[in-house]
Amino acid sequence: IDQLGEMLLQTSAPDAPPLVMGIALHPYIVGQPYRLAHLRRALEQVAAARDAGRVWMATPGAIVGVARQTAPQTLTDGLAAIRKRIAYAGPALSIDDTNAAVLNEAARQNKPRF
Repeated sequence: IDQLGEMLLQTSAPDAPPLVMGIALHPYIVGQPYRLAHLRRALEQVAAARDAGRVWMATPGAIVGVARQTAPQTLTDGLAAIRKRIAYAGPALSIDDTNAAVLNEAARQNKPRF
């Protein structure tokens, strides 16, 4: 909740750059019954901000799609630089949708990828 509030504050100026807040949910951490109330409260805050038009809830692919429309060359150059830096890690850290294809094929063949 504090993270969301701070990010909304930082983006309140008209010329402020957009920010991305990732929410990682791991069952070992948030799946515990005594933590569900806190998770529910946090997600209600995010949903309220979304309903008020202050937050855009999107998938990574949707964010990339908008970025490609608004700054295609900058995005292409940036992705190329990132790919060079993580090339040694293999397709598991791919920046585009090819990783999904690799994982889907591994799942289809019932072979774990990681």
